[in-house]
Amino acid sequence: MLVLVTGANGLLGANTIAVLASMGIRVRGFLRNKNRYPLEPLPGVTLVEGDITEAESVLRAMQGCTHVIHTAALTNQGEFEEAYYRVNVEGTRHVAEAARQCGVQRVVWVSTANTMGFGTKEQPGHESMPMSNAFSLSPYARSKWLAEQWIAQHAKDLDNVTVNPTFMIGPYDSQPSSGKIIKMAWNKRILWHPPGGKNFVHVQDVAHALVAAMQKGIIGERYLAGNENLSYREFYKQVAHHTSTRFQLIPVPSWLLWLVGKIGDLLRILGIRTALSSANMHILCVQNFYTNVKSIQELNLNYQSTDLAICDAIAWWKKQGQRN
Repeated sequence: MLVLVTGANGLLGANTIAVLASMGIRVRGFLRNKNRYPLEPLPGVTLVEGDITEAESVLRAMQGCTHVIHTAALTNQGEFEEAYYRVNVEGTRHVAEAARQCGVQRVVWVSTANTMGFGTKEQPGHESMPMSNAFSLSPYARSKWLAEQWIAQHAKDLDNVTVNPTFMIGPYDSQPSSGKIIKMAWNKRILWHPPGGKNFVHVQDVAHALVAAMQKGIIGERYLAGNENLSYREFYKQVAHHTSTRFQLIPVPSWLLWLVGKIGDLLRILGIRTALSSANMHILCVQNFYTNVKSIQELNLNYQSTDLAICDAIAWWKKQGQRN
């Protein structure tokens, strides 16, 4: 077995490689820049540079591989729609076409929980619920939904499974990516937080979900990989505990986020990249909650607490000398 992991220098890609290597499975990590790879050398792991937006680059990297775990994606919320489409949709097409040519046994796609409908803590969202209007206006979420639609229509001949993670926290977040939500709380006396909430998951658990999907996932199925449904206020109380920070939590009113979103919309019309938009501000106001029952039952997964995910993320940053 030789597994190609795209997006090897990302938070999820790096953790997936670490899990595969710990199982003695050979890995080829595909990434744009080896210098940004966050892991120490591991037995059976090789790296190859390339670009997911270039079909020939993907095909070269996949030669000789038996399985593919496609984690590469553009997730930065400040990009324009064309950039998301080029990476998240066209990149997916390149992986599928290369997998056909190379005779890959199975492809595991990484999407997002945002392509599914969310719910409340009492009635959380699940795999059968359609994408909500809140996320259909997000260029990032829409690009991942389009990628899933392309797979369903044009990759039926491939043995493939999709994993849809919620909001991931944990080690090897060198950018940082999702870890920004933790770092923004360090050394603060006052922390303003949105009124909504998210489903949080330890990134190592998502990595295990990808490997389990590769080994025993049902062809064509989607699996939500998530764990704890927390309001932002609940989440930041956990962050405060692990950063030894005492800050006052103050909720941001929805009307103010609406106003900020409108300002962001104007900036984007003017061609200025910003994560501020009406869509993103609206998402911060919703209770974006999901259930992991299907992945537990069919992939036999065990999930760690968000508390531990925060602790592991902070410990890794401190080990790298990143204090804030």
